[in-house]
Amino acid sequence: MPVVERNWLLGLLAVFSCMTLLMLSLLNPTRELLHLGSLADLFFTPSHVLLAIWAGLGLILIISILARTCARPLAKPDSATPLVMPME
Repeated sequence: MPVVERNWLLGLLAVFSCMTLLMLSLLNPTRELLHLGSLADLFFTPSHVLLAIWAGLGLILIISILARTCARPLAKPDSATPLVMPME
């Protein structure tokens, strides 16, 4: 993986970690509030955006690796074989 993409992933990891820890320290949720789900849905949703970005980047990486390994050069047609069959 090129250096620029690796730096982006590490930067997103740092943002995700800091944002999650900051939200946990600011909200200081108790077990009762977490079981209600209202705080978790409202305040922890932005962290899921980063997880979606990572999932998309992972799919792109997997597809690009598969495309490189599975790509084969197309066979060139012979000069004697016509591309269009003549009509009778």
